[in-house]
Amino acid sequence: MIISRAAAVVSAFILAVLCQCSAVFAAEPGVVTNTKTQAHKELFDIPILMTPAKGLNLAKSRSGCLDKAKKVVIEASEIRVSYEKLLQEFNGENLKKAGMSVKLRSDYIWNGTRTTLLKIFQKEEKTVVGKWVLLIDRGEKSWLVNGLYDSKDQKRSEMVLNMLKSAYWDEAPAEAMAESAPLGSINTDGLDMKLAGIRHGAFVYTRDGFLPTKHADGTFFVVYRHPNKSLITPEQRLSYAKTELANIEKDKSLDIISETAVQIDRLAGVELAADTNEPQKSLRFVTLLFDGKDAIIMSAVAKENTIDNLEMFHKLSSTYSDSAAGALWKTEVRK
Repeated sequence: MIISRAAAVVSAFILAVLCQCSAVFAAEPGVVTNTKTQAHKELFDIPILMTPAKGLNLAKSRSGCLDKAKKVVIEASEIRVSYEKLLQEFNGENLKKAGMSVKLRSDYIWNGTRTTLLKIFQKEEKTVVGKWVLLIDRGEKSWLVNGLYDSKDQKRSEMVLNMLKSAYWDEAPAEAMAESAPLGSINTDGLDMKLAGIRHGAFVYTRDGFLPTKHADGTFFVVYRHPNKSLITPEQRLSYAKTELANIEKDKSLDIISETAVQIDRLAGVELAADTNEPQKSLRFVTLLFDGKDAIIMSAVAKENTIDNLEMFHKLSSTYSDSAAGALWKTEVRK
């Protein structure tokens, strides 16, 4: 079955939330919230803005900008590799093979996006090049920003670092969010869930209203609309739901514990729940509704209290109302 780009982005995002929920208890990432100023400039082909460092005479290059006299280069590119896979590529063994070593690593939630800052030294024939690197999560893709300088020049290092620290990008383009926005609403009254944010057009709910959640059971509930699914017949809905369930974590084996035909707010659909035991038991849940044109998808994960959470997921999905179109946009997001 062909999965559209919008759905694939959301699936990647759901996986990213899982990774965030696992990591947040081990090491809390820093938070960077930059605002766009008049000093920010468009220096790259991708929509990252930066404030040029004073003292640099930057000229346009193929992938960014450079100051030849001061031997400083700032480049940015989009890579068709997920953030998780990109981080794997930047491991110590791979870098060592390329003559590089990591001197510093810091993880952030930067403008609402998972981002890693690296300081790398790379040996070349007669010198050592310093690099400040930003790895930025963009769903199925990543942004990679490189700031190069002479490793012996601390002043240039600070210039490059300050430029990268000024980086600003929109969390998600408004038109992209509107394209996959879930028209409708769910009702969390009486249920221990709060709207945590909007990511890639999907509405994300967690127990504490934070993303990534800081709650011990890592529970989250995601609502989004997958457009142009009018060709999915009633006979194909169960198979499609199983595909969506598997997409939450593609490398996990699932033991399906329930398959149910549902009708919610006059919309027919299917609901699936599954357990996974790798490395520990956790719950995966998905409800799909079809309005004759699109598919409304509600996906959820719980790492603890699976029985209670399954009941809560049932209740949440059963409150979906297509008649309250756009109501979610008016919900206050916890800051």
